[in-house]
Amino acid sequence: MDGINAMFWDSLHSGKPTIPNTWVDVRDVAEAHLRALQTEIVSGTEFILSAPAGSWERVGDLVRRKFPSVRCQLKGPIEGGWTVDTTAAERILGMQWRGQDEMVEAVLEQQLKLREAVTSL
Repeated sequence: MDGINAMFWDSLHSGKPTIPNTWVDVRDVAEAHLRALQTEIVSGTEFILSAPAGSWERVGDLVRRKFPSVRCQLKGPIEGGWTVDTTAAERILGMQWRGQDEMVEAVLEQQLKLREAVTSL
């Protein structure tokens, strides 16, 4: 495991997050690119592709409840975090972001399946 998924996994096991509290689902990124190709956009317009800032405490609760084998070590309160302004992507591209719980569950299900496949080799 590498990249952002590795940093996410490390955050679950470190007790404190090692990455900010803003994420975007790869499916939302793909959808935004498709919409950008189909939409009249003023030259130079930039978009931030991110779901609204999430709660690491909520992530910890979700992981402990649904994925106890992960042994999540996140402990609150977790101070700080980023805020992002995604109104341009929402207004111009019509983006609606997948929720934090859906993203966390998708990543963990994928990573646990990959781990299982590697272990069975």
